[in-house]
Amino acid sequence: MTLFEVASILGSGVAALGHGLAAVQAAVPDPAFVTGEAAARPDQVARGLRFLNAAYTAVWVILAAYLVLISTRQRRLERQMQRLRQRLGLDGPSAPGRSSGR
Repeated sequence: MTLFEVASILGSGVAALGHGLAAVQAAVPDPAFVTGEAAARPDQVARGLRFLNAAYTAVWVILAAYLVLISTRQRRLERQMQRLRQRLGLDGPSAPGRSSGR
């Protein structure tokens, strides 16, 4: 999967999320509901907490996917660099310009 494919998938998800947020913002809030009445309307509080939980979950899933993608690419680049070093004959302890410690 290329970076462009991942970006396309994430972009479509973000666009859908943006449409959902626009719908939530466009909704007219119930004027009778104020912070002090939260205990009297637990259904709305629970709904809000579900949205908050979904948002946090989405952020962490996207972050985890990004970190996995970066880790995979880094390992691939390290393997390519090792193959190039072997081809050039630089893969040895006496290779010039290379230190033994990482």
